[in-house]
Amino acid sequence: MFGSVRKLARLLAGAWLLVAGGPAAAADLTRLDIQAPDADGAYGYHASFAVDAPAAALRDVYLNVCGSRRERSPITACQVIDRQGASYWTYMMAEFPAFKPRDYVLQRTVVQDLEATGQTVFRAQWRQDHARGPPARPGIIRVPVDEGTLTITPSTDGRRCTVDITGRLAPGGKAPPLLVESVARAAAPRAMDGMEERAQELAHSTNSMRSVEVTLSGLAVKPLAPPWPRPVRASTGSLAN
Repeated sequence: MFGSVRKLARLLAGAWLLVAGGPAAAADLTRLDIQAPDADGAYGYHASFAVDAPAAALRDVYLNVCGSRRERSPITACQVIDRQGASYWTYMMAEFPAFKPRDYVLQRTVVQDLEATGQTVFRAQWRQDHARGPPARPGIIRVPVDEGTLTITPSTDGRRCTVDITGRLAPGGKAPPLLVESVARAAAPRAMDGMEERAQELAHSTNSMRSVEVTLSGLAVKPLAPPWPRPVRASTGSLAN
């Protein structure tokens, strides 16, 4: 039985990479620990990456999460719906092969910023805030738990950085833990690879860092209202709900 689940997990992880455009090639995943789900169905995790881009550029990519999505990303809907000081709220929908679509609203807050020199560290936290999102809808699973912390630490020469992410995620539905872990191990490097690629582009186009408030003030805020976002990809089945 477990062998069959592992084969299915590898198959779906490979299918996700095919949708996402192939394996990650640049950002180095140096650590990925995933814990068994807790009583809330949430998986604890810790991921670390070595990124070939300046910390300030990667910071801007994170802050402009909706504007930095790459082609063929599993995030098929992303909208900044509110902004207050160093916090902003995003509605997102994710569509993975063989999974029902997931949607969620996150409150993201910058708790420590880089200095103008690009040194010290950048740290942001997020947690779900579904009260600001659309009502639950048939066929779309609302992610019950998504919370964590991201830390970006610049290298001594300022040309590269390391990223540490810790958090808890309950994807909802009934996906087997082995399947969730396999897809996560495939998805995490690919997502960071896209962020690194965009950060490299930004590093070539600017060498100045604006404050968090100024950066966030440039985000296009659009409150959610009907008609609500809908899935955009054809269903690939329901092997995992």
